[in-house]
Amino acid sequence: MVSRRNFITITLIMLVLLFLFQAPEVIRERMYDYGSNAYAKTQKTTFDRQSVVSVTKKDVKQSGRYIVFIGDLDDHATGSTIRQWCAYSKRYVECYSSISDYTYEKDQIPEAIVIDSDCLQIEKDTEILEKITRKGIHLIFCGLPEVDQLKRNEQLKTLMGIRAVLSDGIRVKGIHLFDGLLLGGEQIYKLENSDEKFKQDLDIVIPWCQPASGTKTYMAGMMDEPMKNEEFPAVIWRNSIGQSRIFVVNGDYINGNAGIGFLEGMLYETDSYALYPIINAQNLVVLNYPMLASENEEEMIRLYSRKPQALFRDLVWPGLSVVMEKSKKKMTCMLAPQQDYTDYIEPDPDHLVHDMKLLQERQGEAGISGTVRKVNAYETKLKKDKIFLDQKMPEYEFLSFYQDVLTKKETEQALHSDLLSSVRTVLTDYDKSETLVDYLNADIIRQRTTDDGWSEQTFSENLRIHSIETALGYSNIAIDMNRMLYPQSEEDTWEKLYDRFASNVTTYWKAYEGFEATTLAESDLRIRRFLALDYTQERKDHTIHLKLENFDEEAYFLLRLHGETVKNMQGAGYEKIQKGVWLVQAQQEQVTITLGEEGKRTFHD
Repeated sequence: MVSRRNFITITLIMLVLLFLFQAPEVIRERMYDYGSNAYAKTQKTTFDRQSVVSVTKKDVKQSGRYIVFIGDLDDHATGSTIRQWCAYSKRYVECYSSISDYTYEKDQIPEAIVIDSDCLQIEKDTEILEKITRKGIHLIFCGLPEVDQLKRNEQLKTLMGIRAVLSDGIRVKGIHLFDGLLLGGEQIYKLENSDEKFKQDLDIVIPWCQPASGTKTYMAGMMDEPMKNEEFPAVIWRNSIGQSRIFVVNGDYINGNAGIGFLEGMLYETDSYALYPIINAQNLVVLNYPMLASENEEEMIRLYSRKPQALFRDLVWPGLSVVMEKSKKKMTCMLAPQQDYTDYIEPDPDHLVHDMKLLQERQGEAGISGTVRKVNAYETKLKKDKIFLDQKMPEYEFLSFYQDVLTKKETEQALHSDLLSSVRTVLTDYDKSETLVDYLNADIIRQRTTDDGWSEQTFSENLRIHSIETALGYSNIAIDMNRMLYPQSEEDTWEKLYDRFASNVTTYWKAYEGFEATTLAESDLRIRRFLALDYTQERKDHTIHLKLENFDEEAYFLLRLHGETVKNMQGAGYEKIQKGVWLVQAQQEQVTITLGEEGKRTFHD
């Protein structure tokens, strides 16, 4: 028989154990309200499309940010690059079809004249360009002219800093990007084995141009034969004539949004420093997750011995959590209640609650996926999703929507539905010729994905990462769970997809951990502020004065220095994120930056 004393002891122990097991769950329920979107209240601003800064020629005298482009701004290659770069960097751009149409103005000197080689008339234009360089104006050749013409014109070769053209086209073994032009450091784009042939999609058959003495090479072709650095085929290099810097690109690198970082890097190489606004947002979006209806069940059981919901619970979520922990990223999950609206398989509300709790614990955010596999009318999807989500999350404000294959008109119509009434950002797939971030309409931001997290990267895709991060401090990695749920080959199993995804995120973006991990709602706010921002800057001796207009609480800048360091900063926080690179968080409308020599010790009394 149990004594009263023992009975009380046992009871107390049981109560303590009950508390220990139940208390964390109760606390978690109170801390993480899965039924509301915490970002809906905090990530707000009044900025809309009318707030976007429009730079005019009148602004040039004050800002000094002015580019002359010889080419066509409406083309989808070089023109697209210039158009996007100038819009993001708040530069005024003046476009001419020929350099002979440009008139030099002493009181409005451009930062650089950017030249599309297709618009270069060698015999007529070379002398004009020489005269321009004598005035200290920088030139950027976005490509080489026809090699036969280049060989015959010694005047142009001298201007470009070319000692000799040894071959019309030589096949290089790889491409070597030297440290300094782009963020991310030195990169070697060379195949290690034959199984990786798909990676080499850069221009590897190029004219063999040997730079002249006094030039600086930023990117070069790699050869098997031993030779001096200056003998390797040059891909991107810089010549100097007096105060003028002439950059030459031998290849298709200033093409679409992948070229904007190269241009920003070149201007950095013309001055003692560079200070320009960036977005500072690193997104990771999981498309069509969680999937809440048990669709394609037979195939999932065959492959994984699990139904789709169990697969997501037992394999997918733990795997995603590990990657988030290692990479310090945040997730935005585009919910897919169901994708086949013609069958009788309905989504499970209990799985919705479970998945939303897990997402909230990771400081993630839920959006709505626009993906549909079968539906009689798109309105049916919107209405059924709304009814389903209102069962458990009637107060949740969905701030983002994945457009998928919808046209702009179809997307606009969908945004008027009750389900998407709170949407602020529309996510679309990557397109190299289109802007990465802009306004879809008067009040809704459009963000494009920048990378497919499932795929093994090609060399051009990796180079694109460094270029976009250099120009904008922005990435938008996407993985689509439909690739696993509806596999097309053995490469689409979770194990193989996850291995590539984990390797990609923790490897290729490691150099950019200094930028901030964000959800789509957080990056939406930063993009609105970024597009509305205008600024002027001036350097006097070792001090940079930065003045902001259309400032809203905070703005981010990238500061790049040559052999100097930041000693002090007023009106902003700052952090060194790479060699010679500082992330600046402006907290006031006026920022003062004090510089000093790198490595020189400062003594205080």
